Amino acid sequence: MNCVATLTPTLSRQRERGSTHPLREKLSTARPAARRVSTPRPSGERAGVRGQPGEQEQQDLSHLRAQFPILAQSIHGHPLAYLDNAATTQTPLAVQQAMTQFEQKDRANIHRGVHTLSQRATNHFE
Repeated sequence: MNCVATLTPTLSRQRERGSTHPLREKLSTARPAARRVSTPRPSGERAGVRGQPGEQEQQDLSHLRAQFPILAQSIHGHPLAYLDNAATTQTPLAVQQAMTQFEQKDRANIHRGVHTLSQRATNHFE
């Protein structure tokens, strides 16, 4: 039987009686809601509207993109923008190099062996 189907009548009865879950009551009275504080904006800048990035921001973005070799390619004439990172996150060059070095020189089970490769692998892991 579906859990939602079994709980729905109980929740409906509680709502009809006006009762709520005790934790919900505690959470609603525990602290006042946070207030948003607006920060002053430079003249001409509106909330939620972004202009073109400045030269410094463009350099920072280029430096950041350079750390991810996969982003050097173009798709349909535009620089690749990989936004599907919920399942697969792209790795920066430093991580790829460290993984390659580990695979080529220190690959062994960690926390299991007493031999040199296992000890080095454990040290890298920790």
